[in-house]
Amino acid sequence: MQSKEYLLQVKHAKTKKLLFEMEVKRIRADITSLGSVDYSEPSVQSSNKADIADKIARLEEAERKNAEAVIEASNLINEVVDVIKQVKDGTLCMLLYHRYIQGKTWDEVADLIHHTTRAIHSHLHKQALIEIEKIRKNGSIHNNSL
Repeated sequence: MQSKEYLLQVKHAKTKKLLFEMEVKRIRADITSLGSVDYSEPSVQSSNKADIADKIARLEEAERKNAEAVIEASNLINEVVDVIKQVKDGTLCMLLYHRYIQGKTWDEVADLIHHTTRAIHSHLHKQALIEIEKIRKNGSIHNNSL
C-alpha cells in the first residue's frame, strides 16, 4: 500500500463511521414515527408490534456496527497520527496532520503552514509522502488496512 493510500484510510474510516451514525439516527427516527400501540383495544393485527420488534432489532445491529466502526476509526487514527508524529520536518508533519487527520482542504493547509498551495503540490506533499514511506518501511508502525 502506498503512503497516500495508507493516509487516506483515515478518511474512509471516518466516512464509514459517519454512515453507521446516520443509519442509527434514521432507524431511531423511524421507530419514533411509528406511534404508540393501544393495548386496551383488541388486537386485530400484530404487524405494528412485529414492525417495532423488527426495527428495534435493526437498531441494535446498527448500534453494534456503529460501535465497531468508532473503535476501528479511533484505532486507525491513532496509528496514523503516531506515524505522522515521526516525521522530523515540522512543516511536513503539520501538512500531513491537517490534510489527512483534520481533513482540511489544500488551501486551508497552505494557510496553516504558511506556504502556497502551489508549493504544497509541487514538492512539499511529495516530500511528506516519501517521509511516511520511509517510516513505514522501517517497520516502527504496522500497516492496519480496513
